[in-house]
Amino acid sequence: MEALENKLGQAALKQGDVVGQVLALVKNGALTQSEIAKESGVSPTALSRWLIGQYQGDNDKINDALAKWLDARARQTGFLLPEEAGFVETRTAERIIKALGYAQMAPDLAVIYGAAGLGKTRTLRHYGQTRNNVWIATISPATATTAACLGQLCRATGIRGTRGKSAGELRQSIADKIRETRGLLVVDEAQHLSLAALETIRSIHDETEIGLALCGNEQVYSRLTGNGHGALFAQLFSRIGKRVALSRTHESDVEGIAAAYGVTETKAVAELQRIARAPGALRGVVKALRLAAMLATGDRQELAVAHINAAWKELGGVQ
Repeated sequence: MEALENKLGQAALKQGDVVGQVLALVKNGALTQSEIAKESGVSPTALSRWLIGQYQGDNDKINDALAKWLDARARQTGFLLPEEAGFVETRTAERIIKALGYAQMAPDLAVIYGAAGLGKTRTLRHYGQTRNNVWIATISPATATTAACLGQLCRATGIRGTRGKSAGELRQSIADKIRETRGLLVVDEAQHLSLAALETIRSIHDETEIGLALCGNEQVYSRLTGNGHGALFAQLFSRIGKRVALSRTHESDVEGIAAAYGVTETKAVAELQRIARAPGALRGVVKALRLAAMLATGDRQELAVAHINAAWKELGGVQ
């Protein structure tokens, strides 16, 4: 190791400041050589040889590429979006968690529905990460049919070797996997499911006697209550044990998320409350906070209401 460091040190003297800066990033653990190669567009092999002065190609070309990359990186330093704060157990999240817990313990069917941006999906993931035997399948228009939906459920439950199997075989594999586990099957974006797919999921719930949670927008509940189809939905509607309707964010939700980003100043929190009332709700709040934090860092100031206003404007929010 010492011999390699000596060789690298000698190479740095030969190649100049660019090599020295690249080596410093590697030595202090900021980036690996592989990451530098990928970001700069330089071949990993060429970079490795260039750093020790053994590259036989166009050294100036590599030097220029790395110099541009270093310059861009320096200009971006302090202007990168901060990572999202970890899960914040807001009042809304608490309601969702209680419903999921009930469905898993009972076992029963819970329906969680509401507008976008209220933290439903994030809370589902948190619940799944902190409980045993929780399987989350996300549905899209492309997986709305029975067969495609069952494929999603197989992936969620870790069932492999499904290619070529019929819908009936997939259904039975899922039932066999989750039976007697005291688990919870969560279907997110359930408003996309066809009636046949919904009935298939219901039958799995009935057979295995594990918890089931259907989550999505307002259409989820309106479909389960019949939506003009009467008896077609009776089997589903009669099984709903817990309903959680999320119509809007609660003020404490915004306060909790703001505090997670270190924002407690009254005017700043009030501005975030206003943003939360716009389409996107808490999702918009988080986006505004992250961008505001970046702007504040660039100004070398504490995050303030002016940064939140500027961030929301940049994001296309109504002022």
